[in-house]
Amino acid sequence: MTSIIVSEKRAFLTATGGLREGKASFLDFLDDLGLTKQSLADELGIWPETVSRWGDIPPVYAVAYLELLCENRALREKLNGGL
Repeated sequence: MTSIIVSEKRAFLTATGGLREGKASFLDFLDDLGLTKQSLADELGIWPETVSRWGDIPPVYAVAYLELLCENRALREKLNGGL
């Protein structure tokens, strides 16, 4: 089930780091991943206020991190399913 959620949520991130119109907000996306602005800020080594300032347009490096996180979770699910 996680891989389905991952692929759906990953689909609305654009290459420029924004969210496609008509999709869930960036905060909804973080919530679906089990992240908060604070936890994302901690992972990226930045202030939580910085994440707040992004609104629904996260920078490319944050999108890249979240894409890698989604990919990592999907791979872990596949590995755990095979054991």
